[in-house]
Amino acid sequence: MIKKAVVIIALVILLSISITGCTTNTSPQAQATAAPTAVPTAEPTQSAAVLVSAKQVTVPQAIGTWTPKTGYKFVGFCCTVTNVAAGQKFLVSMPQWQLRDTKGGVYAPTTASYSSDIGGMELTWTQPGDVVSGTIVYEVPQNAQLKSITYTGTSNWVTFNLSYTT
Repeated sequence: MIKKAVVIIALVILLSISITGCTTNTSPQAQATAAPTAVPTAEPTQSAAVLVSAKQVTVPQAIGTWTPKTGYKFVGFCCTVTNVAAGQKFLVSMPQWQLRDTKGGVYAPTTASYSSDIGGMELTWTQPGDVVSGTIVYEVPQNAQLKSITYTGTSNWVTFNLSYTT
């Protein structure tokens, strides 16, 4: 019964976050906003201990002192992890997220993700019911077709395919 209550509370929190968006800096240049064209999105997915979601957001191509290398671009995702495991604590951090493209490229969050300008996901020890959310930035080739995003947290690996919507 308690487990059901935790799951329901977590879903309500996740829904409210997905409606209001990611936590970001209020600076107009750095604020993450919904992308205006066809963007990959992923339905929230739950494993035994976590509920995760990711939504692509527009990020600036200059974040703090970082810019993408020639031929590459920054892409950002508002990522959310909800601890729905009764009695379990675990760590949530940006390096636990991997982005893949259709050509087999695997991308880790860039150093720009740690800029205070972007509202990134902070390293957090979660307890049941905790929700951790933030923008994660990846550097990918200009023509990359994004395929999937994977959350690899403490034995709670969740991979979901990105579908393109307009």
